[in-house]
Amino acid sequence: MESPTMLVRRGFANVVLGRMEDALEDARRAEGISPEWPTAHYLQGMALIGLGMELDGHEKLRIAASLEAQRTGRN
Repeated sequence: MESPTMLVRRGFANVVLGRMEDALEDARRAEGISPEWPTAHYLQGMALIGLGMELDGHEKLRIAASLEAQRTGRN
């Protein structure tokens, strides 16, 4: 089984390197393993915005923020 942490770390490195498609793929795989983990959604948002899909990217960032608020009890 793949580690979602490893996927997100590799995905972030791909964002830094400008490889948004690879970053998005890793982020989606991380979300598939751990769907309630905000970090996977944040990374998807970054990658989508980097690919020019701003509306989808901002929606993913909103979902990530909502999940994080639920986890920390800050609704």
